[in-house]
Amino acid sequence: MDEAELARKRAEFFEAQVNSALDGIMIVDVHGEKVFQNQRLVDLWNVPQEFADDPDDTRQLEFAISQTKDPEKFAERVAYLVANPGETTRDEVELIDGKILDRYSAPVLDKAGNLNGRIWTFRDVTEERKREAKLALALERETHLAREAEAGNRAKSEFLAVMSHEIRTPMNGILGFSEILAGLPGVPAEALDLTQTIRSSGEALLRILDDILDISRMEAGGLKIEKALFAPVEVLRSIHVLLGPGAAEKGLDFRLELAADLPREVWNDSGRLRQILLNLAGNALKFTESGSIVLGMERGAENAETLEIFLRDTGPGIPEADLGQIFQPFVQADSSISRRHGGTGLGLAISRNLVELMGGKLEVRSAVGRGSEFRVILPFGMPVAPLEPESKSFDEALDQTFAAHYPLRILLVEDDAVNRKLMVLVLRKLGYTPLIAQDGVEAVEIYQSERPDCILMDLQMPRKDGLQATVDIRDFETAESLDRAFISALTSNIVAEDRERCFAVGMDFYMNKPIKVPVLAQALASARVE
Repeated sequence: MDEAELARKRAEFFEAQVNSALDGIMIVDVHGEKVFQNQRLVDLWNVPQEFADDPDDTRQLEFAISQTKDPEKFAERVAYLVANPGETTRDEVELIDGKILDRYSAPVLDKAGNLNGRIWTFRDVTEERKREAKLALALERETHLAREAEAGNRAKSEFLAVMSHEIRTPMNGILGFSEILAGLPGVPAEALDLTQTIRSSGEALLRILDDILDISRMEAGGLKIEKALFAPVEVLRSIHVLLGPGAAEKGLDFRLELAADLPREVWNDSGRLRQILLNLAGNALKFTESGSIVLGMERGAENAETLEIFLRDTGPGIPEADLGQIFQPFVQADSSISRRHGGTGLGLAISRNLVELMGGKLEVRSAVGRGSEFRVILPFGMPVAPLEPESKSFDEALDQTFAAHYPLRILLVEDDAVNRKLMVLVLRKLGYTPLIAQDGVEAVEIYQSERPDCILMDLQMPRKDGLQATVDIRDFETAESLDRAFISALTSNIVAEDRERCFAVGMDFYMNKPIKVPVLAQALASARVE
């Protein structure tokens, strides 16, 4: 085959290949005159066949420009490439019929690098852009919904924080005054019994409140685990001591069974473990009418680096059909209107979620008429921080003599009249005569004039809240080169972020209402050490 024949074959092959391409293709010479175009280009641009068949017909370019949504811009592109034949460009062209074309244009060079002309290609990307637009719209919608959900969660969290504060504030008065009343000399037995009933009912209400707050955090992914070294045996012993009287009152045998090879300390959240076990043991105590309850701990049967804490009772048991549902929120095995026991149906759902957050699992075995066994399986964990000092235990009585051992000038900052009265009574019972401020503004003024050693600071107050008052006091101490006063939060808020904010502004201690006298004593003893 001679060179002429070979050249002809190559041209035919090239033309066939271009004509079968999915892109519209046109080739022009150095003068911009059309050399070749495929049928796909004609179809994409809706070029009349009379223009397309005549390579010398200049009306095709004019027609093409008229088919674009922005004719001036397209004409400028063509003129630019005619003036700059060596340029390679790429952009998109939108036609009046709705098509969107990806345009690519590049110079055609020979082997020596000489310019022979220009190639134009057009690819239909209309459907791609439509899909991208739909995806962008869907993403925008999802983002909007996510923002709305976030705003909803934020509003719910704020509502729960306010609800917690508003309920705990009066409950602090109810529980505090009932405790003081029960401790008065000469209270008749019947009145003492009624007082204890008031207190136990109030504590039950607080437990329900805590459950609602926890389930809301769980739904929002806000439940947190705060790990530290602790002695798991002591957690079980404290629960056994706490619930022992209630078991004895029902005539139940409440036993504690501890294996001999248990670790002294593990790395996890002792507070959450206590919450889980109190819920499980409380359920066992509530549902078991006769027989025994066993709270125990042993090393894992399958993994010696795990703890297995079990709670076994001889209660009514749970039907097998209900075992898969009892860990769902608001679900109870007995949901009939005639059920004997109260409760929200939240405890087990919260407990399982907490166990999983702690890296473990919660299992249950039960048989109707024979009882139930719940088993918490937790890893030992690896410590990443030294063991914190144990809380100080008090040998002194929590009475008038306490202030003699821990002498302090105390400023109580509390806007609620009932809680203010309660705290004054409690502090006087411990032997103190506190200074009083009703809001943050008064707190700063009294501190600057009286310089108390210890400040018990409410958080939510009019005019100036406890956080800002603390900042002002710390600034005053720095400016005047004063010794640092001990400041403890005294609040009805139990949101973890509130606690972090308290320490961030310079507080030293944090107490939730209702205030327990031993916790208050611990704070005052810490203030004296400071």
